[in-house]
Amino acid sequence: MRDWPPRGGRMRKSRFTEEQIVSILGETDREAVPVAAKRHGVSEQTIYTWKKRFGSFQPDDVRRLKKLVAERDLEIEVMKEIAKKMVSVPARREQVAYAVRRGLSQRA
Repeated sequence: MRDWPPRGGRMRKSRFTEEQIVSILGETDREAVPVAAKRHGVSEQTIYTWKKRFGSFQPDDVRRLKKLVAERDLEIEVMKEIAKKMVSVPARREQVAYAVRRGLSQRA
């Protein structure tokens, strides 16, 4: 029986980036799925799974989404830093000013 998840606890990394997947899906809009699947060395089922996940995306949407996720992760890290150091109102104001200087909104 196979061990799940794979050793090391991480999933296998895809051969294709999200942008590449979206462009392959664009090809399937212009030609048959089996043709595109064979050209890229993936199964038809993989194409359909990708369509389910990335169906309405354009390559620019994927880039924008990655950027938003990175910004969110940065905001979370900054807020964790702030929470550790927060003691008084002046200290909080200083931390908010620090976050704003790093390009985050005051509402974060």
